Amino acid sequence: MSEKRAYQYDVENNVPIDETGVLAEVETRGRRQVSLKVDASTDSTFLLEAQFNGADDWMLIEEFATKKSVTETRQLSVARVRLFNDAAQTAGETADVKLGTS
Repeated sequence: MSEKRAYQYDVENNVPIDETGVLAEVETRGRRQVSLKVDASTDSTFLLEAQFNGADDWMLIEEFATKKSVTETRQLSVARVRLFNDAAQTAGETADVKLGTS
């Protein structure tokens, strides 16, 4: 995870999506604007999830079903956000992911 003055982000390139799991995660540190970009080699189901106080269970914010590409920005008051791959794809399939807050 990287941090600059007004923008905190996690960039992951060629992340395997041949199994379910977290692709990127960011602590918001009070920043409300959450942006995500996904470019995958095949369609998958991606979940934008959040923790409201950093100790809560992860809550679904939005599901992007059967998508190869996603570009979204949301205004959220949460402690942490993550992008989760919810559908295992064929071996060798990957995604480039950018998740950030500002």
